Amino acid sequence: PADDPADDPADDPVEDPDEGFSEPVADMRTLLPTTLTGFTPGMADASDTDVALSYDPTFDGPMEQVARVLLSVHDRGSAADAERFVNDVSKISYSKNAETISVDGVEAYFGTDGSLLATVVFTRGRFAFEVVVTAEAGAPSALKDIATQIAGAFPDSL
Repeated sequence: PADDPADDPADDPVEDPDEGFSEPVADMRTLLPTTLTGFTPGMADASDTDVALSYDPTFDGPMEQVARVLLSVHDRGSAADAERFVNDVSKISYSKNAETISVDGVEAYFGTDGSLLATVVFTRGRFAFEVVVTAEAGAPSALKDIATQIAGAFPDSL
């Protein structure tokens, strides 16, 4: 059937995930998701090169597992420097439970701090896209699916 959700083109991986992400953007907030189901946004904190926005779970969201989510995008000026952010910041700060995963067809890194925080981070061109989830209860490694789903809410194109 034409309305089969499995055929949704929005779920298809992007051919070139870096396309459109090689130039600076005028407003870093445009790189954040417009909505995040199950969460209420706070206020975005943006500069010319970084933007961060925290989300709290709603009553119909994953309140029992997640205390808070922080979404950040970092303009590092080049694809190499965006990768360096992943290697020098994320992979060091969140070195436990490390594994390579996929977010919308883009290779991403999942890791935890071993006690409270889990991250999913990936690059597109000069930008590093980062999700940090704070566990409400239980091991942060159990947040991999939630963090990956949230990471999929970042825009695939500009």
